[in-house]
Amino acid sequence: MRESRENPTSIPPEQESGVGEISETAFVAQAVDYALSAGWVKKEQEQLLVEKYLRPIFAAFEVALSELDSIDEVTPEEKARVKARLITCLEATRRVGSTDPQNIIRSIEVRRDEAPDIYTEHVLTSFLEDVAHIVNQ
Repeated sequence: MRESRENPTSIPPEQESGVGEISETAFVAQAVDYALSAGWVKKEQEQLLVEKYLRPIFAAFEVALSELDSIDEVTPEEKARVKARLITCLEATRRVGSTDPQNIIRSIEVRRDEAPDIYTEHVLTSFLEDVAHIVNQ
């Protein structure tokens, strides 16, 4: 039997409903700290990581949130669940700079493929496409 190894930066599906807000500052700080502590990014590469990857990824996250907010057919409770899944996907991107970009894309694809409805799938697909473009530059 294979042991599963949990990613310390991810949120298990059963805890998604408890996810709150995240700011760009917090996201960038956590991602930079992770990349530096893992040794994959050197201090002199920090600004490049922030400008080329982290800020554009957070901007894509905000666009996806705006798309979600514009869908009138989704109840506030459903929007909260979709937002929680989106935040989980955002957290997977913290590994940018310290893992293969395809690993990040696959993490988001898994969440998107588990989407329980078309609205979740739409928002996560939008975010996935933007992130894939950013990390594959």
